[in-house]
Amino acid sequence: MPTRAIEIQGARVFSSSQVLLPQISYQAFTYPGDEEALAALKQVPGATALLTYLQEHFTEQLIYVENNEQMIRAGTGSFGSLHELVTRCAEILSLPVPDVYVTSNPAMDAYTVGHRRTCIVLHSALVEALTADELSFVIGHELGHVKCGHGIYRQLGDLLLQYWDAVSALVPIPGLGLLRTPLLIAFWEWYRRAEYTCDRAGLLCVQAAEPALHALGKLAGKV
Repeated sequence: MPTRAIEIQGARVFSSSQVLLPQISYQAFTYPGDEEALAALKQVPGATALLTYLQEHFTEQLIYVENNEQMIRAGTGSFGSLHELVTRCAEILSLPVPDVYVTSNPAMDAYTVGHRRTCIVLHSALVEALTADELSFVIGHELGHVKCGHGIYRQLGDLLLQYWDAVSALVPIPGLGLLRTPLLIAFWEWYRRAEYTCDRAGLLCVQAAEPALHALGKLAGKV
């Protein structure tokens, strides 16, 4: 068995002393102000209609096709130990196991997308650079996004920042161009609080401060 797989199987999340959190609600670890900021984002006129339309007609199916074309899906055939780690972390946080993809990318990053068909994407640099326990924290963080249903709103941020002009031309919603500024303000107000919420989920998953701090340090380029 490869050394990396052995290390992952020895992660602290697999320990018999690791506390499972059956039926834990996302509200148990939500950062103060997260839900209020998200509610404000939802109340921006036209935001709900825009998100619903994009989800039903574009984003999730497109992401699913792109992931399966360009990335490796973790499972019993590929990245089996990594998939076991995600499965265990999902068990601790009491939620279904999402699809997991690994993409070759030198940037240390991970992200969650989707709402009805949720998936976690891990960059190869992240998988290689973090210890098993540090990786458990990052996976727990991403699972926090899944449990809180953040995926659809993070997609909104990507659309606002990268694809707004194209979306404005394609989506038949009157006055759509006027929504960008209030949506951006509401989005950034919520986004940082949502990240703190999911850091809490990661800590609940790994249940140790040291790997959580080391993972955050590496992601910040400080370790």
